[in-house]
Amino acid sequence: MLTNRTLNDPGYTPPSKPKVTILYALADTSKVKVDYRLGQGNSQLELTLIRTDGWSGGWTIQNGLLPLPMPMNDTGWDTYNVAGTLVPASRPRIEAVFPGMYQIAPLANTVREADPVTVQAGAPDDSRRFVVRLRPTVLQEIEPQVRAYLDKCAGSTDLEPPGCPFHGVSNGPVTDVNWTITAYPILRVQLAAGGEGFVVGQAGAAVVTGRTDSPVAPEFAYSTAFSVSGTARVAEGKVVFVPTR
Repeated sequence: MLTNRTLNDPGYTPPSKPKVTILYALADTSKVKVDYRLGQGNSQLELTLIRTDGWSGGWTIQNGLLPLPMPMNDTGWDTYNVAGTLVPASRPRIEAVFPGMYQIAPLANTVREADPVTVQAGAPDDSRRFVVRLRPTVLQEIEPQVRAYLDKCAGSTDLEPPGCPFHGVSNGPVTDVNWTITAYPILRVQLAAGGEGFVVGQAGAAVVTGRTDSPVAPEFAYSTAFSVSGTARVAEGKVVFVPTR
């Protein structure tokens, strides 16, 4: 972070209009107060200067760097872009940066995204949070996967297909079982804790037919309504529907 690349990145805003006041000055050490503008507000630093290389040398600022707190990571981000530098999102702070404002953005995945936030160096820890939202493409990526899952269930020859959201009811054994989905559920996806998408589908309908050993009613038919649920997760860079079993 202590590089010219960071200082020249558009995500970094340096202090402006500095005003330096000497608090005291000795032969080999001095202390100054610096008032400056940052964004829409005023800030202040007290800096200690140490003379280097004797009287002919310059001065070195001893405490001119500040910690930079990372935003609260409550949705499982992996990486942040901090003014052009990639930083693991597991870090609560960067220990030493130049004074200024830093734009911090999470690297979006295929399920969720968030706008960047701007954090001031030296601000309290966890002072900012991302406003996280589902990516607008999640539903259209999940819908064909949900249909494929339900179609696989409908291909079962069991009256109660294992791991599926619908089943038939009969008082006796049924053979030649055949499922038909007459209405696919209407899906909606919402952001869940941990950053995954929670998928809910309602108003699904299916019909199962078959044959029984009853001489009175050998033809079997049963209609059922059903719903479906699961999660939208990221796997190998793609959105994947995982049904609730």
